[in-house]
Amino acid sequence: MATIALAAPPPGRVVVARFGPEAGLPSAQVRALALGPDGLLYVGGEGGVCRFDGARCEAVPLIPGEEPLTQRLVNVDGVVYAQTRAGLWQIAPGTPKQLTTQGEARANASISPAAAGGLWVATGVELLRVQGGAVVERRDTFGVEPWAVLEQAGSLYLGSPDGAWTLGDEGVTPLANLGVRAFLEDGEGLLVAREDGGHLPDGGHVGIVQGSCSVRTKPGTGR
Repeated sequence: MATIALAAPPPGRVVVARFGPEAGLPSAQVRALALGPDGLLYVGGEGGVCRFDGARCEAVPLIPGEEPLTQRLVNVDGVVYAQTRAGLWQIAPGTPKQLTTQGEARANASISPAAAGGLWVATGVELLRVQGGAVVERRDTFGVEPWAVLEQAGSLYLGSPDGAWTLGDEGVTPLANLGVRAFLEDGEGLLVAREDGGHLPDGGHVGIVQGSCSVRTKPGTGR
């Protein structure tokens, strides 16, 4: 079931609307939301992607008869991208377009806005930059298997099963010896989430709390 505020509520009140399969939602299990350039809400989940106009959901067909699980949706520069089990897709504007195939990407590949425009995609096999509905750059990751990616303050960070890294033109620099599935920039530094746990800031050092690891780096320094 998805919940969305449809209009600015009166002061002191919160107004929400709930919608589910009865409104055309492909599945009650919602995993991703993004606001499109057309002003519609894009919803992703077990049954694929749909666009919601405030009253009804309209399916956005990707693979007829076999709509893939959608893990993430993101709007970058007015383009809505969907990361699915069938690869990365451009959803809007225009007709949906497949950018990477299932064989080129892990089911939960990481996506993140790129400073040069478009979107970084860490597929688990390679690092791509997608812009305007096309792959415009493929970065050498120097043997690092890219699970996660984040560009922040002029630095490009990679997460892999073996650790966290900063990526440069001539190689990679290790940040932490832990399997990283996701990054989060919290305004003060960079947090990394281990595959089997959450993230937790720890004063600039690697910390271990109930099986979870984290590292904080100062913006732009990689330390």
